[in-house]
Amino acid sequence: MAQAPVQAYPQRRGGVTGFLGDILRGALLGDFAMDLGLAGAVTQVVLAYTPLVGDICALRDMAGDLYHRDKVGFLLSVAALVPVLGGIAKTVDVIHNTRRVGQAYVRSRQSRQQRPRH
Repeated sequence: MAQAPVQAYPQRRGGVTGFLGDILRGALLGDFAMDLGLAGAVTQVVLAYTPLVGDICALRDMAGDLYHRDKVGFLLSVAALVPVLGGIAKTVDVIHNTRRVGQAYVRSRQSRQQRPRH
């Protein structure tokens, strides 16, 4: 049985351009982006707590979670739209997304270590 090919993440730019691009990707792509850096992941979490914007982000993230088959993320995004459960679901979603923030931090540390020093 053949295994599916592993998809490599595109190389991100460093510096200010990479930082701002990561924030933009976190704000616009949300759960569609699986390779966010630390700045993008934090941006996504902050926007989730912004009134009205958080609801729009929850809808976007539901679509992204369906696309990536993330059942837990999808259910948390659905619950974030319910007024009473919204605060609880957003808190749990932040905990769920903390895993992504941690992965983004590890990737950023690894990319720094792999860059040639001048």
